[in-house]
Amino acid sequence: MSQVKRIPYGISDFNRMRNDNFYFMDKTMYLPLIEKMPSYHQRSEEV
Repeated sequence: MSQVKRIPYGISDFNRMRNDNFYFMDKTMYLPLIEKMPSYHQRSEEV
């Protein structure tokens, strides 16, 4: 029986994801779309 892949919450080490059987989906093709989206980050005013 094969081991169930885990979701890599908080893991950014690609080698660890591969070696420790984590689930990975390459979403590189979405980067241009994300870069074109407006920024919703608002700076809070200093008091």
